[in-house]
Amino acid sequence: MTTSGSMPRSLTQMLRDFDDEALQDLFMARPDPVVPTPTSFSQVASRATTRESVRRALDALNALDLWVAQEASACAGAVSTTDISGVDAQSAAAALDRLRGLALLWGDRGALRAVRALASELTRSPLTQAPALSPSHFEDVERQEPHRVDAVAAGSAFELVRRTEVLVEHTDHVPLRLRQDGGLAQRESRVVGSLLDVPVAVALLHTQVAQAAGLIGVVAQGRTDTLVPTALFDDWRGWALAEQWAWLVHGWRDGHPPSGSAKLKALCLEAFGPPQDARVLGAPELHRWLAWQLPRVADDAARRATAMLTQAAWLGVTGLGALASFGHGDDQTTLQRLLPERAETVLVQNDLTAVASGPLTPAVARELSALADVESRGGATVYRFSVQSLRRARSLGWSSSDISATLSARSRTPIPQPLSYLIADLDRTDAVGAMASTSRPTRGTRPVAPVRADVTPLAGSGAGVSLDAEAAGLLVAGLRSGAHPPTAREVSDLTAAEGMSDAPIDTLREAVETGEVLWLGYVDTQGGTGERLVYASAVEDGRLIAKDSRTSERLSVPVHRITVAHIIRGGSV
Repeated sequence: MTTSGSMPRSLTQMLRDFDDEALQDLFMARPDPVVPTPTSFSQVASRATTRESVRRALDALNALDLWVAQEASACAGAVSTTDISGVDAQSAAAALDRLRGLALLWGDRGALRAVRALASELTRSPLTQAPALSPSHFEDVERQEPHRVDAVAAGSAFELVRRTEVLVEHTDHVPLRLRQDGGLAQRESRVVGSLLDVPVAVALLHTQVAQAAGLIGVVAQGRTDTLVPTALFDDWRGWALAEQWAWLVHGWRDGHPPSGSAKLKALCLEAFGPPQDARVLGAPELHRWLAWQLPRVADDAARRATAMLTQAAWLGVTGLGALASFGHGDDQTTLQRLLPERAETVLVQNDLTAVASGPLTPAVARELSALADVESRGGATVYRFSVQSLRRARSLGWSSSDISATLSARSRTPIPQPLSYLIADLDRTDAVGAMASTSRPTRGTRPVAPVRADVTPLAGSGAGVSLDAEAAGLLVAGLRSGAHPPTAREVSDLTAAEGMSDAPIDTLREAVETGEVLWLGYVDTQGGTGERLVYASAVEDGRLIAKDSRTSERLSVPVHRITVAHIIRGGSV
């Protein structure tokens, strides 16, 4: 994990000594110290030791690591495996190493120290007894036949794709109005529920998942924000059904905060074990699992996990209460085999409807969505032709002959007379002629490009930040290129010190962690300048709490009055 064999004198030095892989792991596990982009390892260390950052890191610990963190923070000096009670030495060593990798402990593996904020943050909901070394694996729960689980989940996956396509096509013609807070208006929720033939709660989920997947986005129409398709939707509808489903599930997993973070969803799915085991888990089992995995936030995580279980069944991630073999959204081979083939024809009926009993090819779906409106969803998709839908097609560039030729090619039966008359009337209706004459293109031209929105994050999606391996690697490279180890200098030379460009707050917090002598320059209330050698004990409420290194006088200095600060490395005063 480290590139240096010497014992680090501070958290900053330990981070500097970490190898690139260890730094990337740290930044992905704890992104808040590196957002916005830091300019030095000192700045990373400073941010990582704030109470808020430490609290977030502790909230993500499992019960074993949290217990070891409690034991370590209770030690006055350096910590080793012998200081951890209730846990065997091997487990304690592994946990200490993980805590060191998270920058909650610093120092050499044989002599670690807890960061200052750790003890105070651990007083909130502490563990009262040593936990189990690992979570439950639910060997005694009910199990299903894996092939039955996949079959049921595939049916739900197919419905998710079909309904999403119908929903987004609808927004292409009738944009969905949003409330001022970015949520779907109540009336619009009912409309979508009726359109998709699902309860309002399920309709809302479909809308949110479509937005999280980037298929619909926000466009301002007057004073109202509306949801319309994005350019990505035009590409997505041409993908294989299994690929379409996987894209939606990834959007739900990574961009749908109401059901929890991506990490929480991954943890919950991990509870099911290997998909081939087909374990059936409910809310009680997930609550037990999360009580070990995330003990500090178990209640909130359990509430979200209960909602997530229901959504996972709606989306086809699970079936019959067990995880599908394709539930993680990565391997789609089995799902593609279970999904029906796309059709190129529909059944056009006398009542001015066309029935698609299965999924349509992208070309046919685009044609029908331009010529008709989706009327109902059940076992099949029903499209209804009307004067309004055909006029819309005409305004997009379709001539009467184009419409007739397309429907003749796509219908398994001859075009019924009522629909033929409706198409013919387009040329004989003065109102339609007046509308078409203003911008009607020549015969045979394709419809003009419709309005498309930019991809818009789901409202309320700012639930923290995350980094992938590539972004973390770039951060590491940037820090390496500009990082120089600090050197000891005489106080008289400190104004030229290499580390003087760092923000004083970073140096102050590092001095709190290391307990070393801190030289600082400051401006007093009369505008005069001064300097002190102090031992820093805390940085809180915008003030440095310290004591003079020679007189032990206690000091409280506003941080904004400190102009420069530097740690005296390895020296005595």
